[in-house]
Amino acid sequence: VASKVSEQPFEVEAIEGAINRAREALKEADYGVGIEAGLFWNEQVRDLLDVQYCAVVDKRGRVTLGHGPGFGYPPAVVARVKAGKTVGEAIAEITGDATIGQTTGAIGFLTEGRMDRTRLTEAAVLMAMVPRIRKGLYRGGVRPATK
Repeated sequence: VASKVSEQPFEVEAIEGAINRAREALKEADYGVGIEAGLFWNEQVRDLLDVQYCAVVDKRGRVTLGHGPGFGYPPAVVARVKAGKTVGEAIAEITGDATIGQTTGAIGFLTEGRMDRTRLTEAAVLMAMVPRIRKGLYRGGVRPATK
């Protein structure tokens, strides 16, 4: 499902991409789930952090959002991204593995297999489900998206 954001999302584009994907996926199911990774600038560490967002949309238009753990990239990746490449392209160049984005992902390479993209995705999905799992604790339950 297309995210309708740039190929290398920055900041709020990642959230918009996840919501767009979830809304598109909803056409085929009771819930739409959208995932989008993006780079977020963190002023405290003065670095870009990669964060994977998940949006869950239901038939009533209610959106819940969550994200997984964030992590920074080595300077060689950041330099390539600032030069216009995507993270996927940068990591593929550095590793020599053109398929890394479809396997363990950058995080698998950077952690030497201690974490992979599937586990990052699972964490983001679970966080997006929190208000649905414990909806009684959320004032008014799950709310419709305002945008």
